[in-house]
Formats: sequence, C-alpha cells, structure tokens
Amino acid sequence: MFSQLMQMNPPGCIDGHHGEWLMSPAVLTEGVRVFWDAGYQLHVHVNGDGGMDAVLAAQIVRAGSMVRHGLRVPFHSDFMMAPMAPLLLAWCAATRTTRSGRRVSPEEMLGVEQVLRGITIDAAFALRLDHEIGSIVAGKKADFTVLEDDLFELGAERLKDVRVAGTVFEGDVHLLERPLARLLAGAAAPRPVSAMRASAPHGRYRKPASAVCCGPDGDPCVFLRQLASARVAEGPRAA
Repeated sequence: MFSQLMQMNPPGCIDGHHGEWLMSPAVLTEGVRVFWDAGYQLHVHVNGDGGMDAVLAAQIVRAGSMVRHGLRVPFHSDFMMAPMAPLLLAWCAATRTTRSGRRVSPEEMLGVEQVLRGITIDAAFALRLDHEIGSIVAGKKADFTVLEDDLFELGAERLKDVRVAGTVFEGDVHLLERPLARLLAGAAAPRPVSAMRASAPHGRYRKPASAVCCGPDGDPCVFLRQLASARVAEGPRAA
C-alpha cells in the first residue's frame, strides 16, 4: 500500500532502489511560504521519513501558531496507511523531533495538555462528534482509553512511552492482560496494574487482547483480522 517512490533516509529501501521527489524540498518550502502567507489552508500527503523531514522543515504543521490564533488542532494517523498510534502523534506535536533526532521549528511545539486535546476532544470536534465523544462528560458515550502511566508525570519527551492498560467502550471495561506501550516506545517506569483488571467484563467482540495486537510486528491490520475471526466464529446472523 505504501508508495515505492517515497523518499527514505539512510539506509533506505532494502532492495536498493531510491525514491523520487514529486516536489523538491526547496520548491516545497517556497511554495508553502507563498500559499501560507496568502491565507490558504495547506494539506499535504507524504510517505517516507525523508519526505516527512522535508514537510517538517517547511514548517507545514504550524500547530503552535494555529493554537495561538485560537484554532483547534486535531491529529489523525491516516490509518490504514499507517498504524494507529495517537500517543506517538501527541509526542511528535509536543517535541517536533524527527527520526534522526533533529528538532524542527521548536516554536511550533505544543504543551502536553494541548496535544492530548488533539487526540481527544479536538479530534472529535474535527469529526463533528464532540457532542458525543472526546471527553468524559455526563451524557456522552462512555468510550475512552485507560492509561497505566501518568502523562503529565512522564512529560512531553516520553509521551510515546506511555503504556495503555485497556479501554472502556460503551461503558464496558476491557483491560489488557498487561499494560503495553507502542513499538517505538522506550522502557516506561513500572507502575502497579489496576486491581479492576481481574474482574473486568468483556463485550461481544471485545475479548482480552493478546500481546500480538500491539506487539513488535507493528501490523495495523491485526485488530481487523481479530474482529473478522470473531464474526466468523459466531456464524451468520438471523435476518
């Protein structure tokens, strides 16, 4: 599904081929400046870490400027083109650090609370569903994620290390057998597992998730295959 012409940083593609620029970094940077200054909203689709470095270097994601001007800044993963990793998105917006370790346009970084809004209530606002989801408020759907670690205690630099303990979906608690962080996370500080894990109920298709779901293979399609298997095992529904 990924474009074979995407620009990759060293060591590049495993078969030795290299990508092609549809728009060179110099042209991209100048073009962004022209349209941004003219008041246009910019949207860019990019594949490859080399291409992403060029996008960040052009300061396309001017999240800090948008927030300072009173705009909401939601984030999304482009699933299924990329894994669902909202905490990684939050870390990117809070640190603006590339894979090479370079920090791009630090003046556009967001605080921890603001990036959390970007993957919760402001993301719901972008979907026009903030009246139903996005925050824990009486009258909204009881859909949210249970985290094992304190985001504010770890701080912006370790947002991608935060471990997920489980979820609450439509009011039902679904906890993992053990808290899991995403593939690129470092070792998070150990914390006690919640006592409610042992007694948590499971919904119709919300069976206890295995380590494979969030494991080192990084396969974003695992959940979809698990859901399909559950439906097949149940058999056809009555008309």
